[in-house]
Amino acid sequence: MKLKELKQIYESAGKREGWDFSKINFTREAVPWKYSDIVQNYLRPTSYVLDIGSGGGERFIEFSSFFKKGVGIDFDSDMIEKAKENIPTYLEDKISFLLMYAEKLEFLKNTFDIVLNRHSPLYPKEIIKVLKPAGFFITEQVGPKNTENICNIFGCGVGGEYEIDPEQNIDKIINFFKNNGCKIIDYKEYNVKYWFSDIESLIFWLKGIPIPEDFHIEKYWKDVNLIINNYTTSEGIETNEHRILAIIKKI
Repeated sequence: MKLKELKQIYESAGKREGWDFSKINFTREAVPWKYSDIVQNYLRPTSYVLDIGSGGGERFIEFSSFFKKGVGIDFDSDMIEKAKENIPTYLEDKISFLLMYAEKLEFLKNTFDIVLNRHSPLYPKEIIKVLKPAGFFITEQVGPKNTENICNIFGCGVGGEYEIDPEQNIDKIINFFKNNGCKIIDYKEYNVKYWFSDIESLIFWLKGIPIPEDFHIEKYWKDVNLIINNYTTSEGIETNEHRILAIIKKI
């Protein structure tokens, strides 16, 4: 495709709101778990819950009927403003959102029954600090092989970054939990085929993450063409989805 055509798609894709990727049309192979189902199995009517990296709060708000009270945090002020806007009036006394860095949680020790983290950086020392004894930490992480063919073309990591933080190595993080008073209840991963159903969905995703971190169609239109030309199949534009799930209990 010519730059002009791709630029039109790029501009019409609009801006991601919060951490909402519902505009993407896709199909994928069957997966062995659904994050929301896993989380709901651990939430209780008495639970006080922390959600790290809430984004626009869309997913955390969906969990609200399963816990007593919850706090969502994010380091992005725009995300927090969007999350606050998304809280229904009837939940204003039950859920709150705070601007806060995950690497320095501003809560007292042993505050939360459940700590959640989906697709956000992990700082295990802080998580252990705020989690109550016998409390659970549940995380789903984007695996290092996610959308591998696309990331290889751009030469970036799964979050679009060019430099990978060695402290975010998942094996190193799991070992930290093991060595600091925690038990690994479950740890598993899947890696399945995933297809963007159309070019518009691919570009919205590239723009929304962004992949790579400095993505703009005028700079990377030839790479986008390479993805389209090399990986378009009868199912759509093929890549893969790699996810890791960990459930950890503080002893």
